Amino acid sequence: MSKRTLDSFLLPPPTSSSSINKRTKRDPPNHSPAHVKSKSNHAVPKSSTKKNGNGIEVVDLDEVIDLDTPSPSLSGSMVLPDGQGTDAALPYAGEDENGEVLPGEGSDVQHPGSAQDLRHTSNPQLPLDKHPNYPFPIPHLPLHITTSISCSPFKTPTALTHLPHLDLLHYEPYLDAKTSREYGEFLRRELPFYRVEYKLTRFGKVADIKTPRYTTVFGVDETSRFTPDGGLVETASGRPIAKTKYKTARPRPIPTCLDELRKVGFMKNPSNRSPQLTLCRLFHLSCAPVAQSVEKATGTTYNYALVNYYSTGSDSISYHSDDEHFLERQPAIASFSFLGVRDFLMKHKPISGAKPTTTTTAGDTFPSEPTLSEISKAAATPLKFSLRPGTMILMRGPTQSNWLHSIPKRAGDGGGGRINITFRRNMTPAGTENYYKYNVGGGGVWKWDEARREMRSYS
Repeated sequence: MSKRTLDSFLLPPPTSSSSINKRTKRDPPNHSPAHVKSKSNHAVPKSSTKKNGNGIEVVDLDEVIDLDTPSPSLSGSMVLPDGQGTDAALPYAGEDENGEVLPGEGSDVQHPGSAQDLRHTSNPQLPLDKHPNYPFPIPHLPLHITTSISCSPFKTPTALTHLPHLDLLHYEPYLDAKTSREYGEFLRRELPFYRVEYKLTRFGKVADIKTPRYTTVFGVDETSRFTPDGGLVETASGRPIAKTKYKTARPRPIPTCLDELRKVGFMKNPSNRSPQLTLCRLFHLSCAPVAQSVEKATGTTYNYALVNYYSTGSDSISYHSDDEHFLERQPAIASFSFLGVRDFLMKHKPISGAKPTTTTTAGDTFPSEPTLSEISKAAATPLKFSLRPGTMILMRGPTQSNWLHSIPKRAGDGGGGRINITFRRNMTPAGTENYYKYNVGGGGVWKWDEARREMRSYS
């Protein structure tokens, strides 16, 4: 994230507790894609508008959106199209004592060979991603998690466009509960994390900032790309980048365990003999009719993965917007939640900071240009989501330019710790410098200790 914090946008409590009205069924139809289920045609119940401890009204979207609908069951066997039998299965030799899939004869999976490699991962059967800028090798996902991810999303998203300049898709869930838990635990256990500290000048004074959460980042901006051997070349020419292109950042590729979520996906149809479908049968999974990667589902290409770990309720992030100059003009940012449940607050920027637009990313037109009164109310009345495991929120279009979001502190252990992944597209080297400075920094590496159930300094 950027170093900017925007708590100064807080406004005094509103004088009226009237609820926010959404479009009714009599209004013009929403022209979102067919796979998007819009919630913009319903009024917010009065019971959903509450006051928090500071007297500020909060619209609780858990009561606006039906989040209690059971997730699709994964217990039933999937019926494969004709011709999709065991003959199409990948080499398979059963599972080890931890339930991880072991490749059979003929598999081209390469296993780590040295004891030095093996000590970094909890499962020596998994192949490893290595790069000079990784503090240690990062293992690939177990096969059954990859397969489950390739069958996502599991539920049609809800579109939220009922408030000024808001264009948001809410997947509840994007991944099923079992996969979400295993994937979150894997990322917490296997990724390197950092507790970044830096100096920030505010109002002429230098302040020492300690980031109140664990962070890590992978990727490189649009002007460079990684070669198969991990080197960096210019995107336009294919020539090696100059040694001085990145002054402080040490870019590193997105590891396979995150790339599976970003890029993996397949189309299910009667003529498809894809190995993913056969693996769905092997693991008794129910696949979505059209399984998509995050890039396919969102219609966006991503080159960065930022991961936050909120270890306790004290870990947080203040109100901010991801509208930095090095992102696209109207960035589409996909944000995933795993493990613990945390509140996610959104509020409109005050009028002076708003950048009006009447068109959503999907091409829908807002009923009319928001009035000053509507914007003031949206700024004073935050929306609240309870981000459950497997949830994905896509913030797109004018949202980042006009809305702020935060993960506030909460009492207790913060739901047992929460993993957050955001995929985004960075366009310039300045963005690479920014992301690595504020998400890796120059401090030490932290790694999850499974026995102690806590982050420990890594050496």
